[in-house]
Amino acid sequence: MFPAFKDQNSTVRDYRKFFKPVLCYMEGAWTTNTDVIEEPFFSDRHFIDASSWFDLQEKVST
Repeated sequence: MFPAFKDQNSTVRDYRKFFKPVLCYMEGAWTTNTDVIEEPFFSDRHFIDASSWFDLQEKVST
């Protein structure tokens, strides 16, 4: 049954009643151990409200 599912070939053995389609994804992010965050450009409308990358990651994940 597993080879039929792997090859998506239901003529070998009908696996469809045993393996239901499910959408699954995983998110990932690059992290860095940079101690200081520098603003990439000046803006009077927004700013990065964090002292380090760890601080920024903590604020975003909560």
